[in-house]
Amino acid sequence: MLYLLVDQYLPWLQSHGFGFLRVFKELTFQSVTAILLSFTICVGCGEGVIAWLRGRKFGDLATFDQADLDKLMKDKKGTPTMGGLLII
Repeated sequence: MLYLLVDQYLPWLQSHGFGFLRVFKELTFQSVTAILLSFTICVGCGEGVIAWLRGRKFGDLATFDQADLDKLMKDKKGTPTMGGLLII
């Protein structure tokens, strides 16, 4: 949205001393901004999504074919398995 506004009003922005806003047209700036925004959303919504997943009982049973792995993973019982939902 900001890209379209800056693109349309760039001559006006430059004549009024706001030419620095052309940075919104740069692909690198757009990419970095998208990454930072998505990270901020994941951090901000993370606790709520995990609590919602626990409430819906999306959990891992942590059972394996080997008894040694079962002993190591017994503390992970009930851990939400859809935490990657935030990444997507």
